[in-house]
Amino acid sequence: LILKYQEFVEIFEIKMESKTTGIVKRFYYMDDEVHSIVRKKDFQTLFFKKKIREKKREKEEISIFFPEEKMYFYKYLRYLDTPFIDSLSIFYFIRINDNFQNPIKVYDRGKFYETFIKEEKDHLYKQEKEVLKVDKLTLLRKDKKSSYISVYVSKNEDRIPLFIEFSFPLGILKAVLQCY
Repeated sequence: LILKYQEFVEIFEIKMESKTTGIVKRFYYMDDEVHSIVRKKDFQTLFFKKKIREKKREKEEISIFFPEEKMYFYKYLRYLDTPFIDSLSIFYFIRINDNFQNPIKVYDRGKFYETFIKEEKDHLYKQEKEVLKVDKLTLLRKDKKSSYISVYVSKNEDRIPLFIEFSFPLGILKAVLQCY
């Protein structure tokens, strides 16, 4: 196997941490990190790392992608048949692109999932004492009919994700942007 490397490829580097705090931390400890590097020109993932620390479980997964060779490495070398977006970069992809084709192939933990994006323009979102006009983008995985992720992005040219809602078996988890 001979792999060719390109020099000076423009990239986006995306990092995210998620932690439980306060009283929730006592019942459900979580301190996860996700790191993604994507090629700027086509949003193709080149590197994806997920470090999961929950209760007594700690796991680190690393995937490396070679789009030109249509291959990727996750535990062993595998073939890659179609373009995709990783599970962290999807949030930036929908922020930058306002024209996408459903379904989108999303990569997470060594597998690819068909994900549909439902867009609702000029959605009114009530936050405490004010009502904001935002665009609501809901991500639905084909294999998980009852779970979803909704991202509420600002109406300006920056399309900043202001709120994110994650559904899970016990209810809904909300994340609110504190500063930008």
